[in-house]
Amino acid sequence: MLFRSIVGRYQFPVPHEWTAGELTGFLLSTSVLSRAALGAAAAEFTADLGRELQAAEPGGRFRQTLTFAYDLARRPP
Repeated sequence: MLFRSIVGRYQFPVPHEWTAGELTGFLLSTSVLSRAALGAAAAEFTADLGRELQAAEPGGRFRQTLTFAYDLARRPP
């Protein structure tokens, strides 16, 4: 087995902005809140979520900072 030498770990933040529709779509793409998992309650969930998001942020923009990271490595000689 080849062992590698980690020469550095780098992280960087990236600002991200969601719309209410994007957040709803993201939640519906998860296994827990998919349309299949929600069944008959899917339409009611989507409508209720839309109302709650509008009440929380009337401008419809939700900001988040995502953090990405990577390890820089090299093979030993």
